[in-house]
Amino acid sequence: MFNLQKAPKNGEPIQQRQLVDTLLAHNGGQALLIAVGAIVLLTAVVLAFYGLSKRFTETIRSNDFSKGWKFAMHGIAYAGYLSRAIILGVIGFFFIKAAVKHNSAYVVNTDKAFDFVGDKVGHPWFILLAIGTISYGIYMFVLGLYYDIDADKEK
Repeated sequence: MFNLQKAPKNGEPIQQRQLVDTLLAHNGGQALLIAVGAIVLLTAVVLAFYGLSKRFTETIRSNDFSKGWKFAMHGIAYAGYLSRAIILGVIGFFFIKAAVKHNSAYVVNTDKAFDFVGDKVGHPWFILLAIGTISYGIYMFVLGLYYDIDADKEK
């Protein structure tokens, strides 16, 4: 987190893979990596369901929007949460694969997760995932503008 080294220009997760190598060299490291991967996968599932649940609308002043804008915001938020869930799911899967195969080369970061989707799943899916990620950024911007600080008090 406080490492002063610059990220490699090729997007390779060098530091993450070094950490995984270190963990795999210790007893229990493999189990720890499987647990980390499972937690990341679980987080991805929770994110996807959170997006589908419409709970994200509780903290936004949606009364400021017309019916059409509310519908658009829901679509943007759905796409964003689902895209984040997919990327986290890919990362979690490869953490587990690295542990099972005892090979840190399987570890991916966000950049390599996008590459995986584009190279292995298909370019159209990569474009949809990128649009969804941009949608999440737009939703976060709108949330910042229309955040309802009194939402918790109303319950």
